[in-house]
Amino acid sequence: MDLIYTTTEDRSILPGAYYSSDKKDLCVVFVHGMSGNILENVFANILGQTLSKNGISFLYGHNRGYSHINDITIAGGSASRRIGVTYERFGESIYDIDAWIKQVADFGYSKIILAGHSLGGPKVIHYMSKRSPADVTGVVLVSPADMVKLFEKDESSHLEILETANKNISQGNQLEIIPHKIWDWYYLSSQTMVDLFTKGGPADVLSEISAINQPILALYGEDDDSFIKSTQEDLDDLKSMATNCKSFTIKTIPGANHTYDGKETEFSEVILDWVKKL
Repeated sequence: MDLIYTTTEDRSILPGAYYSSDKKDLCVVFVHGMSGNILENVFANILGQTLSKNGISFLYGHNRGYSHINDITIAGGSASRRIGVTYERFGESIYDIDAWIKQVADFGYSKIILAGHSLGGPKVIHYMSKRSPADVTGVVLVSPADMVKLFEKDESSHLEILETANKNISQGNQLEIIPHKIWDWYYLSSQTMVDLFTKGGPADVLSEISAINQPILALYGEDDDSFIKSTQEDLDDLKSMATNCKSFTIKTIPGANHTYDGKETEFSEVILDWVKKL
């Protein structure tokens, strides 16, 4: 694995982990979820190793939402921007994915599989809807998260939280962090809260899956807790919205949680088998 960097359209410099194979035909580009990074996403590291050993390259492209708070260098000067999941804007995810897709194309790959985990799922769907890149030949949605419905389901005070966030924004305090820990894990800024959890807002994009015409693989862990109805029902609902894709494959990993802990090999084999059949 090599550490590489790319520069986005808005001049943000992002790190990536590149697992190259002997072949330069197909590469899987992976979009992580909230606060993800290659050091902690063990399942993604195992996936990269598995694919590269089987002639398929893998790129874990960090986006500006990696880790909770980070400082991204701005190209062309000594400036930096404080970002991370606490401050990221969903709409800017297009810049990040675009940069990695172009990087892989520059490496000489003619075929790309675009994969997204958790929040990365909606990001991938939104990107495909807006960009429709010809070199992306398949899409993998790993535990795709319906951000708005999850927030409403899991946070009883979701209306009050959004009211506070919108009030902060109206007063020019969009970077003010809401003093409520989402899913007992994330402290988010007002602008990020509104972006991710507003009905009809920037991250409420799962219905855009109807714009994807490439084959889709969607999978969940059997013990994943990021579902709305159930893992199977959520995957069935997603399939029903994917009205234009060439094929829609559903897989469930027995005994696996949201990050496939202890089931990384099984997770990787499912994706490898699907990619080989394309």
